[in-house]
Amino acid sequence: MERQAIFEKLENLLEKEFISVHREKNPIVQNLVNFTTEELLKVLLQYTIFPKNIVSMLSLSSYSMSFYGWDNTVKELAQNINEEMGLGNGKISDFNDPHYTVLRKVFIQCTEIDINETKPLSETTNFVNSIKETLSISDPIKVAGAVYALESSAIPELSIVKKVTLELLHRKNIEAPQLLLDFFNWHINDIEIQHRDRLLIEIEKDMDNTNNIDWNRFEIGFRSVMTIMDSWWLSLAKNIKNQTLTENESPILY
Repeated sequence: MERQAIFEKLENLLEKEFISVHREKNPIVQNLVNFTTEELLKVLLQYTIFPKNIVSMLSLSSYSMSFYGWDNTVKELAQNINEEMGLGNGKISDFNDPHYTVLRKVFIQCTEIDINETKPLSETTNFVNSIKETLSISDPIKVAGAVYALESSAIPELSIVKKVTLELLHRKNIEAPQLLLDFFNWHINDIEIQHRDRLLIEIEKDMDNTNNIDWNRFEIGFRSVMTIMDSWWLSLAKNIKNQTLTENESPILY
């Protein structure tokens, strides 16, 4: 299977099989009007723990693949990490801050809440730790599929988070700051597309260089991450609505 074929196959999977990144079937979006403003805020606060951990997730995948000589992919991930840390191109880079810091500042501006003080709930801790464990296995092809899932799913995922955020601000009669709109739009329309496309090119190079082309194992890694993501969103939607969320009892593996 060639790179373009696997790209099209996985994009189709994102659209049809994994509800967490489906713009209409996502469990929060699907029942948006039935969630209270406070419940939407809780969901968004838990979500912010994901971007807080994205650099460590990318780093873990680099550790796994560098051991097996996947030099092109590791170099690309290093560039992605630099961009997440504010060293890339585009409007957000004008602030010279890590992207999580930009999100933190704009969230304070909108809600007067510091997302850095958010405590992970058990569902979120399980999500983050499960992703990190998947990125740490001794199989570079599955790890490649897993980290590609993070990059490719970011585009529809951020579109969903943007919709929920704007709904929250609308209910609170707060005008969305331009920086918030820039943050979402630049990621959705620019940086995440670049991350996804560049990463797959370098992954294919390393498969060739190591004489180990196996898109089936790659897809297994991809599916592993997306299954974890589906479980997280479903559990948040269900338990926030049922008010059964509990604070995490074990730390996230930062």
